[in-house]
Amino acid sequence: MTPKNFLIILFVLILQSCNMGTSETWENENIEKEKREEIKLLNDKLFNAIMNNDIAGVKALMSDKLLETAGSDIDKLIYNVSSSFKSNSYKILDQYNVQNSTTGANNILTSDSKNKDYSISYLALNKETYISLLLPNGLENKLLITVIIWQL
Repeated sequence: MTPKNFLIILFVLILQSCNMGTSETWENENIEKEKREEIKLLNDKLFNAIMNNDIAGVKALMSDKLLETAGSDIDKLIYNVSSSFKSNSYKILDQYNVQNSTTGANNILTSDSKNKDYSISYLALNKETYISLLLPNGLENKLLITVIIWQL
């Protein structure tokens, strides 16, 4: 086997072992209205549970894997946020609907505005992901809630 053929085979094997795929992203009003309404219901439940120190309500919305990873730290986090930050409503900074051709791929979302400067990096566990960035009213410069929904 020539070195050139070996390199080609090695390159193909490396690419095959990577979870490379493509993704398509819809942002804000470009997300289908029905999906935005479903996402809003989940965002409302999560926001109200966080602000009211409803730990069971937050945990009911979390995946099993996230519950396992967070352990009892999530109880402390919810308590700290609910006792330190008071707000009855929120506004959406941005929201995304990402369709991936495969699972296990790393995705990165970046803002497209000079007024908003952020990037979100996550592992796509499902082929479809919804991300919402929530700003509690009255706390716009103090708290940002990032919601990643794997499944509607």
